[in-house]
Amino acid sequence: MEVENIILSDTVEPLTTGLGYNCSPCDIDWVQRAASCYLLSEKEKTWQESRDTCAAMSDSLVKTDTQEELVQSHLQSVPETRDLQAGRIRHGQQHFFRFWTGLNHDNDIRNWAWADGSAFSFQLFQVPGAAGCVYMQEGDIHMQSCTKWEVNICKKPARFGSN
Repeated sequence: MEVENIILSDTVEPLTTGLGYNCSPCDIDWVQRAASCYLLSEKEKTWQESRDTCAAMSDSLVKTDTQEELVQSHLQSVPETRDLQAGRIRHGQQHFFRFWTGLNHDNDIRNWAWADGSAFSFQLFQVPGAAGCVYMQEGDIHMQSCTKWEVNICKKPARFGSN
């Protein structure tokens, strides 16, 4: 009986200490909104560097498919939003900042496209310009040179029913 208790204790301990199994639909430091997880970068980067950083984590720069997602997911009122200027975290406050989206003008196809290669629908919003990369600030869409430095938000699907 004592051996069984030790085995049971060894099995339960990782579950109660948070080690071992991850039951969260998002990784640590990621924020869940609906069926997606979002990660705000800590450093400013060019659009290409931002895209590569997200791709290295098997996700992509933030992309929106609907007006609802545009409003709800991208106006970041994250419970722990990083205050990038001061290098600290603001808890429970709404903090707006400029961030790259996955939308850029693809010179190969001579049209706007998302970083994942999917086509952009102008029914979602109008892009103010004819070339460059798109960033958002306070819910507004802006375009600028892709070589400028901004923070970025990576996006990936939330996990449900698996670790």
